[in-house]
Amino acid sequence: MDSAFRFGTGLILGPIMSMVLLLPVLIYVVARFRDNREDTSDTQLGIKVVLSWFQIISYQVLMVAGVVLVYSVLEGELGEVRLSSGLAVPSVVIAVLLHFALQQTNSESRPSVKNMVKGVGLVFTGAVAFASLVIGGVMLFQKGSSSGQGTTVASVVLIYGIAALVQGMHFLREMTAPAQDA
Repeated sequence: MDSAFRFGTGLILGPIMSMVLLLPVLIYVVARFRDNREDTSDTQLGIKVVLSWFQIISYQVLMVAGVVLVYSVLEGELGEVRLSSGLAVPSVVIAVLLHFALQQTNSESRPSVKNMVKGVGLVFTGAVAFASLVIGGVMLFQKGSSSGQGTTVASVVLIYGIAALVQGMHFLREMTAPAQDA
């Protein structure tokens, strides 16, 4: 691995890790502020933020596993399928467990935290899809070879692009659905 790659990775991972650690705190503060304006306080606000946040993180890890899988198939390096499986299996298990844990809370009757976290997840997924599409477009029109990075970008565009569309359509459908009477 050359130093330019490590340096670039460090520049990217630092802000991402900061965001991963700071966004749930910000979501909690905003949700608590909104909750204080309600007649009754939501006693499960904190646990819903934590469970929802880790569910989104597990979803992101699953998408990375999908990128690795698509890349390994396109490049014919099927040894990377083990890496993809190693990422996918725990993230699916964790996502399922968190889904069931969230069902034990009042997240269906008070969905504001769930919606905020899903919105942040959609923004992140959409940003990765958009950035990879732009990078792919630049690589497509540049002179010379892309040094084999085209497969990586194509894998990211495919997985994150589809995920952003599906996630966005699901989120939109949930937000525009008529309220059900209790």
